[in-house]
Amino acid sequence: MADPTPIPQPVESEQVRLLAAAISDLEAVVAIVIERRAELLPGEAAEELAAAWSQSRESFARLAQEVLRAAGPPVVPKSPPASAPITLASLQEHQLVGAVGTAKRGMLSRLRDAFYMYWNSLPQSDDKRTKAGHAAVDVFECGASIVGSIPGGGAVEEILLLLKQAVAVRLRRGH
Repeated sequence: MADPTPIPQPVESEQVRLLAAAISDLEAVVAIVIERRAELLPGEAAEELAAAWSQSRESFARLAQEVLRAAGPPVVPKSPPASAPITLASLQEHQLVGAVGTAKRGMLSRLRDAFYMYWNSLPQSDDKRTKAGHAAVDVFECGASIVGSIPGGGAVEEILLLLKQAVAVRLRRGH
């Protein structure tokens, strides 16, 4: 069998863009969990978490924009830059670009796909909802690990960890 033509890895600026896209993908999963909180979150915490999400949603957009700035122009900022801007060097230092960064984004992508596979599967059932909940826990844990490595990613990391715990509580209790 002939070897396929080798294709180089994306350049660092493309990896930075992919990291920003991963943050946006995390935001989409969080939005689903909040929107369908009656099915995925413990009842006593559902409204508190929805209120927390309405405050912290902006943190996702700001973090994605700051990550994009590290790739260099052109980014049209929607918010002022953070006090300590994210740089390509800081992303390299925290292994968010390069081979390790690719592995982290790949893992997050596979976990996100597993969540969607169960969540969007028809007909919906309690078993699929439970599996989607377990997948969401994994997405939030992996996502928190990644954004926690980004300078200024603490607010996003915190909401991901909080949601991870809340979904896990609901899963332990059953439906």
